[in-house]
Amino acid sequence: MSEKIILNHFMEKGGFFPLVIKHVDTVFVFCRVGAGHLGKNGQITVLSSADGTVWQRRGTIAKTNSDIRNPSAFIFPNGKMIVSAYKYNVYDENGFSAPAKNNSPHNYDILIFSSDDGGYTWTETSADFSSVIKEIGKPSPHGVMFMFNNRLLMPVYNREGAFLLAANDDGSKWEIFSQIAPNMLEPFVVKTQKNNLVAVMRSLRKGPYAEASMISRFENSKWTEPAPITEPMQHPASLLQLQNGKILLTYGDRNYENQRILIKTSDNDGLSWGSEKQLGESFKNCDFGYPTTAELTPNNLLTVFYVNQMENPYFYYGNEGFYSDTNAKGCYYLWSE
Repeated sequence: MSEKIILNHFMEKGGFFPLVIKHVDTVFVFCRVGAGHLGKNGQITVLSSADGTVWQRRGTIAKTNSDIRNPSAFIFPNGKMIVSAYKYNVYDENGFSAPAKNNSPHNYDILIFSSDDGGYTWTETSADFSSVIKEIGKPSPHGVMFMFNNRLLMPVYNREGAFLLAANDDGSKWEIFSQIAPNMLEPFVVKTQKNNLVAVMRSLRKGPYAEASMISRFENSKWTEPAPITEPMQHPASLLQLQNGKILLTYGDRNYENQRILIKTSDNDGLSWGSEKQLGESFKNCDFGYPTTAELTPNNLLTVFYVNQMENPYFYYGNEGFYSDTNAKGCYYLWSE
């Protein structure tokens, strides 16, 4: 990784929480537009590229007056796409997030959408989450869905912790597969070539690793105790199994004076990790991060993230910049491992 890595943009306005997936010879990005990190009228849109240099906007998944956010996606071998997203209608009369005022289960929902034409048109499907809701309420999706032992799994989270849900063949009925860990947010799970599961999560726990990213492995039908893999305020993170067998960890350093995209790799299914390396440039004082990565060809990678530059990102309520996509850009790096 000796070459200079250049900052590029896949979207000049918006591009929050981007999720990148490669399918055959195309990469797809699922991201949030229409509002800022928070805000009414948030939507999920889909873009595509053959090599990460030219981008095409395909279709918008949800056009509503609700805040639709936090996409999780899966592409079946036949090209059918499904996306899960979270409906978050907890805004006050000024349009600012106020969950304490609007903490009704009717203001939250987990949704499933599908596309049979490569992401150009989308239909909301009637998915059954009743057994999930009975046990843990309505969690938010996060990260990439994946197949494991012939079942489709989706990472989700709420204030109780991080979980995996399992679906039937077409994703129309879901149940809890396992709890990964309590007091964790934003889980990203990868199935390795050895059929192991590795999860990375953002810690809500108190102490020296508060708001750090934590690693857990699924061994003997249970998850190991999460262990810190980053320093505090370095979150959220994503995982990718590379064709050479390594696992790539990509994460954002969100400390405001030195915001960066960082990586580590493991060559033993997440048991140990190499040293930290920085991708590209550093940023200051912005709403930032949520990187995910796809491997275009062996050792040639595409990492997407967002940068929302504003005058004061240190507080949320009443900060109009936090609710606007005017200064937000969907960003990416092309680089070699």
